[in-house]
Amino acid sequence: MGKDERTGRVPISFEPENEVEPPEITELGEVERLNHYLARCGVASRRKADRLIADGKVEVNGQVITESSFPVRIG
Repeated sequence: MGKDERTGRVPISFEPENEVEPPEITELGEVERLNHYLARCGVASRRKADRLIADGKVEVNGQVITESSFPVRIG
């Protein structure tokens, strides 16, 4: 893009430079880490999910989980 002859400014493009890919959809029965699952579901970012899990604020099937790597089965 060149400069605008009238103003001497480079025009602003509102087009994204690279497209953001949607989160990948996992198959039913697939296993993933608890922190990744919480982030993918929109509960929190992975880092915040790590903190919530470490603080004992996350339960899976009624059991408090304190390890971010705890495997969860989807579905």
